[in-house]
Amino acid sequence: VASGGIVFNILFAFLLAIIMAATIGLPTANATNNISAFVDEASAAQAAGLKAGDQIIQINSTQIATGTELQKAVKSYSYQDINVKIRRATSAKQYQIISTKFYSKGSLGVILGHQKAYQKYPMNPLTWIIEAFKFTVNTMIGMLISVIAIFASLFSKIASIFGVSIGPAAVELGEVKGIVGIVQIISQDIKSNAFLLLEFAILLSLNLAVINVLPIPALDGGHLLFMAYEAIAGKKPSEKDLNGAMQAGFIFLLSIIALTTLNDVKNWIWH
Repeated sequence: VASGGIVFNILFAFLLAIIMAATIGLPTANATNNISAFVDEASAAQAAGLKAGDQIIQINSTQIATGTELQKAVKSYSYQDINVKIRRATSAKQYQIISTKFYSKGSLGVILGHQKAYQKYPMNPLTWIIEAFKFTVNTMIGMLISVIAIFASLFSKIASIFGVSIGPAAVELGEVKGIVGIVQIISQDIKSNAFLLLEFAILLSLNLAVINVLPIPALDGGHLLFMAYEAIAGKKPSEKDLNGAMQAGFIFLLSIIALTTLNDVKNWIWH
């Protein structure tokens, strides 16, 4: 019973994913040949003078049009000097990247941009089910990692208030969005593509499942935690401890809601 909500959200998302696989296809992110950012200051591309926003259009004599072509070309010149032609704004520029400054073998040390696309599948129900299952699992794993990173950043921020440093935050708390921010982002796209409503429903349902499975009192994951404690210890937690944990859980959840809502309002006002 405690896991009923989690299971329902996952199955609902899985069903919607099957519908998407059978119609417009499932969303994928294809790497482009645009530089989004650099891995770090030791990046070979950054040392050569390339900038975020540059579009790499040629490696030596090889023309580049996609991220896949870029990655393949760079690996083929591992530890060799290469000439990189890029497009910046309306002009084309050329830079030389020497092999000793390669970030690692076959890598320029850049983070490429990504372009969203929909992968269509053959008219085969079994293929739809398999691909929908993989999409659902991969999406849940990605969401779980993101949620853990957000909580780690939150705890890092709280610890820093008391003068305790536990490393750099994995996620800037000011970038965390709530439901208002998410709706603002996708509302314009939904107007032009109604199928995006299916994708939004999938992501929302999986997000609820991931949040709900966390071992926080007041969530299903908290109930499962108490059940595990009872099974291991052979007794239930005291009523006082249970109520205290539930109250702490509610306060924590309300704090997260307040944080995301404030971020949404701030971004809406400033932008």
